[in-house]
Amino acid sequence: VQPEDNVLCIGGGPLPLTAILLHKRTGASVTVIDNDNQSVALGKGLLESLGYGAQIRFLPGDGRAFPLDEFTVIHVAAQVQPMDAVVQNVKAHSARGTRILVRLPKQQLAALYGRFEPLALSGFVDQVRHRWRNTGRTLLLVGSGESLP
Repeated sequence: VQPEDNVLCIGGGPLPLTAILLHKRTGASVTVIDNDNQSVALGKGLLESLGYGAQIRFLPGDGRAFPLDEFTVIHVAAQVQPMDAVVQNVKAHSARGTRILVRLPKQQLAALYGRFEPLALSGFVDQVRHRWRNTGRTLLLVGSGESLP
């Protein structure tokens, strides 16, 4: 992620820490969406109180239908549901070359995060395994710019 990137974080929740870290470490423009209005309100308040209100946008939105054409990097949080529908939408509607990061929970915690169809995650070009408490790995997909069937 570079300063000239425009990043979308899908599923920011009330503590949009990934968005904060992405902006802080790269200088990239970051937009966060969440489909829970209370999370949006709390997240916006946190960003304002930490001084990031002008640099990081937090909007109500659903990853199954949010416009994606302006983003060069899209991060999908592990708690996003329905994961398969969101990933399918991102793969189908992101521009060619868009880097798509999909976080997945550790295997033993997967049931707590809801079900998803592994085929929605096919076509990833790389993955990073984590030693974090609840995140098992992050998949990197690259948008083809082509609609999926």
